[in-house]
Parts: sequence; structure tokens; C-alpha cells
Amino acid sequence: MIAFEIMVSEYLKDGYSELFAEARVCQDIVLKAIIIIVIVAIIMIKLIYENIL
Repeated sequence: MIAFEIMVSEYLKDGYSELFAEARVCQDIVLKAIIIIVIVAIIMIKLIYENIL
């Protein structure tokens, strides 16, 4: 939770409202999770294709 508050405070320093800052942090977290999932899926497909997995 502390990391979330630190990330929100960075947006607050940039002049965003509290609500918008929290929304941006949530959006950042979701986008990073999606990127990680896509990368893992690509690696899994590559391993399956090469019959390594």
C-alpha cells in the first residue's frame, strides 16, 4: 500500500487531483500486468512451437 501512495504522490506533485492521481496509478498497474501477461504468453507459445515445453 505504501508503494501505491508513493506513486500517487508523484502524480500529485505533477498537479493532478487526488482522484485522478489514484486512477492513473491503477491504470499504470493494470497496463504493466497486461504487458507481463502478454510477454509470458509469447514466451510460452515460442517454447511450445519449439517443442521445448
